[in-house]
Amino acid sequence: MTSEQESGLPAAVAEAMDLHRAGRLEEAERRYRALLPVYPGVADLHYGLGFLALQRGAAAEAAAHLEKARALRPGHGKTLNALGSVYLSMNRPADAQARFAESYRADPSAMVAENWAVAALHAKSAGTVLDIFDAASRAGGASPRLHVLTAKALAELGETARAAAMIAPALQATPDDPETRHVAGLIATLRVMPQEAVEHLERAAALAPTTARVHVDLGWAYIWAERAADAAEAFQAAAACADGDATILRDCAIGLERLNKLQEADALAERAAIALPWDGKLAALRSVLARREGRWQDAFDHLSPVMAEAPPEDFNVWFEWARVQDGLGAPEAAAAAFGQANAFWRKRPKTEDWAAEERAAMAGRIRDAEALPGLSPPTGLTPMPFRVIFLTGFPRSGTTLADRMLGAHSTVALLEEKPLIETVMRRVEERFGPYPACLPALAADPAEVNALREFYAEGVRRYGGAPGGVALDKHPINFWRIGLVRVLFPEAPVLALRRHPADTVLSCWQQNFRHTPTLSVFSSLPDAARAYDQWHRLVDALDRAMPLHPVVVSYEALAGNPEQTLRAILPELGLAWEEGMIRFKEKTVASAVVLSASYAQVGEGVSTKAVGKWAGYRKALAAVLPVLKPWCDRFGYAI
Repeated sequence: MTSEQESGLPAAVAEAMDLHRAGRLEEAERRYRALLPVYPGVADLHYGLGFLALQRGAAAEAAAHLEKARALRPGHGKTLNALGSVYLSMNRPADAQARFAESYRADPSAMVAENWAVAALHAKSAGTVLDIFDAASRAGGASPRLHVLTAKALAELGETARAAAMIAPALQATPDDPETRHVAGLIATLRVMPQEAVEHLERAAALAPTTARVHVDLGWAYIWAERAADAAEAFQAAAACADGDATILRDCAIGLERLNKLQEADALAERAAIALPWDGKLAALRSVLARREGRWQDAFDHLSPVMAEAPPEDFNVWFEWARVQDGLGAPEAAAAAFGQANAFWRKRPKTEDWAAEERAAMAGRIRDAEALPGLSPPTGLTPMPFRVIFLTGFPRSGTTLADRMLGAHSTVALLEEKPLIETVMRRVEERFGPYPACLPALAADPAEVNALREFYAEGVRRYGGAPGGVALDKHPINFWRIGLVRVLFPEAPVLALRRHPADTVLSCWQQNFRHTPTLSVFSSLPDAARAYDQWHRLVDALDRAMPLHPVVVSYEALAGNPEQTLRAILPELGLAWEEGMIRFKEKTVASAVVLSASYAQVGEGVSTKAVGKWAGYRKALAAVLPVLKPWCDRFGYAI
């Protein structure tokens, strides 16, 4: 407060405020309280007492005094800013937003803009943060921290590219700010850039070693970077500095379960449950841990009180509730829960738009493929420095089971769902136009094909290379990119997994996939069935233009008789039989990070329990079975 503002204050009040400014807090509080009965209408006394209460964490007392100061002196910026901070500490983000907004109108400072943005993020009002950024920019420029907060808001809205652009100036201005690095790491994680995410989050953890949330997010970045041991250490570090924060313990346990460290996860979950008895995420985690040990009734008992009392609008919780119902043999209840889970999943930003765009893009690819002339792969290509086996198939067709078996071979380096072909395809489309219309021009340019093969090989090296001589590139999305694979690598075997179409589509709908444009189509049964039909029609059209010669293996055969099935296909893949391929579970649980939605199943080993599961969901699938029937008939599956 300026001397001009204080000129009308009684001298005793001004002296008390001087004590407060000098840091003599106990003396200041005694003076404030002594003067309050004498000067009950002086706003500064209430402001001073409220601010002191805020400093010592007495939120309710602080709110009462600051509201009184606000009533006595409406529109006072500092009072409103302090009151916003109090309401934020009381988990009243809407009230905090309102007070910060009033404060900003009175005092459009960078600090108030930042506080307002923090409150808006807590209130799940990301759009408001963008408005704050625009207002601050018009008022003379947004601070680096406001860039960080706005980047976080853009990420929450699904605008990850804009988020990366927004945080770039902050990274230049404040490269050693832990919050800046933390948010940059989160954005890189959402953009599926695990190495960049790790770099930012490792820096954030070094700058703020006792900030538990940074270690949690670093743990997930390590998971996506397939660094299992580092991920476990990060979650353990987060738990060590959680300082009693049960949400941190819960989130560490969730990460450890993802790493198949079930006993450690269970111990942390037990500790968190003391403070979070009605937390939906924790109940879902404890359910997961119970059912993974085969204790289905315990899983139900963990989750049912939360679902009966106040079912959360959280797709993660609903997916787990659906799995429990499924495991207990209640397919109708499970179908209803999976439907609700997907409804919440689909409410995430951009999902509906993504799904519509994916449907339209695939329809265009089919038209282009049907118009292709006859094609032949180029000949005389430069040999690759290692052999490549491509493993693909429509999502949930058994590709993860196959990759764990083949990846256990002594000569094979497993590249699980790396964006290798995706990156190559972007480069192809930049030069030759959209896939698959680009294939004739590409096939006619052997020099460019050789350059792309080397570009692909360099990508494999970045992911660890193929020290045993064979790279196994597993990616379900490459199923519809198989035409590009065949033009670029005519010598490489392509192993294509196939599963009962109804089981495949049902399983896609039952998965809590990562939020990406391609996977958005699996959040409804009609979209998932349409995607199955479109992908296979595209592959059919490509095969008519250029025989693709995939090695087709049925999931049912691989799960039912793995050794016989593997022995039959290994010669076509150029591999010899090894006993370790059947014992892949040991390697998976011990050291590997499984990135696909099948991480828990592969930790259990081979099972046929998912074969024919669709029959119990016939009622839920009734509307989409006509779309799938032609493919069932063609592939020899009853329906």
